Amino acid sequence: MGQEGPTTYRLFELSGRPILAVPERPRRLRLRGIDRFQPYTPRRGAYRAIMRLAMWLRADGLLGRSTRSLPTPAPDFDIARWLAGIRDRLEDPGLSAVVVWPSQPQRKRVYAHLFDEACDAVGFAKIAFDDENQRQLDGEASTLRGLETLRVGGYHTPRVLDVTEGEGVFTVIEQPLPDDARPVRRGDSSYPEAFVRAIAGPARSAAADEIRRMSWWSDCEQRLEGLSPGFARRLGSGLDSDGARVCRVHGDLGCANLAATRGGETWVLDWEASRADGPRLADPVSFNLDARFIRSTRDPRGFARRFGAEYVGGVVDADSTEIMLALAFRSAVGSKSAEICIRHWDAVCEGAS
Repeated sequence: MGQEGPTTYRLFELSGRPILAVPERPRRLRLRGIDRFQPYTPRRGAYRAIMRLAMWLRADGLLGRSTRSLPTPAPDFDIARWLAGIRDRLEDPGLSAVVVWPSQPQRKRVYAHLFDEACDAVGFAKIAFDDENQRQLDGEASTLRGLETLRVGGYHTPRVLDVTEGEGVFTVIEQPLPDDARPVRRGDSSYPEAFVRAIAGPARSAAADEIRRMSWWSDCEQRLEGLSPGFARRLGSGLDSDGARVCRVHGDLGCANLAATRGGETWVLDWEASRADGPRLADPVSFNLDARFIRSTRDPRGFARRFGAEYVGGVVDADSTEIMLALAFRSAVGSKSAEICIRHWDAVCEGAS
């Protein structure tokens, strides 16, 4: 499988943008590929259901088109040459790839689920096409390698199988999820406190000048100036006065980055935002914003007030500076709910009081 000349893919698009490409043969691989495709939006979820049904009815040729070249952020990228290199590195000449595009078209990356000749998943590849994405993926690989010896009952982090640069791209290949693993739904899970505590280790105090030299601070600072200069000034004043506690954080902890197996094991995914010196409350704040609140701009002050009442008001071992710093950290990686709380910090305080 995958060795008899160039592979023909069946490419599926939504609103004119590619979302999934599966090898046309064998049919079993198409079915395994659609099972691995995890939609990021309800619209993609609905389309996935339609694609799966069409594949079972052998009618998916009506939805997808046949092609040997796939659209990527780099027009000269050749998926066949890339896959040939991966086969050599993993010493598996029978590897095939199911390609997935991110929901944000501006992101300079694609993903590939790797399957062996038995159509079993053997790896998950993240492919970066620019320096920023390479930096993020390289950081994720370093973090995961550092966590390989960590053992926390009921939790698992993927192993890094390979890191390589070639064909003009940077690739990180990770251990695939078990076949029965499914994303955790919002509201169906509790905060993984034991796991977060284990990766964090003892928090240490950092003065304001040290925090402002940390790798993530400049992104926070730029973001805050555009969101709320008043919040930025208040956070800066709090740091100057008391500093803050820092530790290892996941950085983007939410239900979308947790997958549960039927055996009760939870896989913790997507470590690109992880930092060894992140704000101590970044992960609990991230999880609470993601899991307990609807991301909506219809009532931003009410949203911020609920966050203050349901989370901030219950944190007894942290002052407002640490919570503000966690929100700033989250906003720098694109959290809309953190941005709402920053813009309406007075409502957060009102809810907490």
